[in-house]
Amino acid sequence: MEEELKIKSEIRKRIRTNIAEKINILPLESKRVCEKILDSEEYKKADYIFAYMALNDEVDLSLLIQKALSENKTVAIPKINRENMTMNFFHYHNQKSETADGYCKIKEPVDEAKILDIEKIKNHKVLILVPGRAFTEEGGRLGRGKGFYDKYLAKLLSLISADNVFLLGVAFSCQIVKELPLDNHDILMNSVVHF
Repeated sequence: MEEELKIKSEIRKRIRTNIAEKINILPLESKRVCEKILDSEEYKKADYIFAYMALNDEVDLSLLIQKALSENKTVAIPKINRENMTMNFFHYHNQKSETADGYCKIKEPVDEAKILDIEKIKNHKVLILVPGRAFTEEGGRLGRGKGFYDKYLAKLLSLISADNVFLLGVAFSCQIVKELPLDNHDILMNSVVHF
């Protein structure tokens, strides 16, 4: 277990360095990743898009979010409950009026935002865009270490048919690795998009 934690820490450190070296081209890569997602069948079929507000070392989904909203797709973004350290998704309409700095200074829905009712989306197609520190081409994912996405996705997949949910890892090309140490609780992505 200790060896696995050390390996994960080393991978996170290496990815952080890789991203720092490419900082000038990250906006272009973000745009190209968004374009790839927008062209995908999974996006076109989805009624619900679960996105995220990017940190400066993550693929920025702003372009995709605005496009999804303009196409009347329901967009949701995550918020961390600091009391019990769990994550939920909330309805999202626009950044100016609905987000504020939250956990780790990530933009999150304001307190008045409406939580997404999982019961109401059971019979709809859902595309979940998942950030991470590193991914394998086969869908393995290494997060930042708190397990927020793994816990949330496990709960969601216990309530919704996997046929209606598509998990898409979102990454820069420098975040793709050959292999990752994975645990039983790690949720595999259906696919990973990067540029």
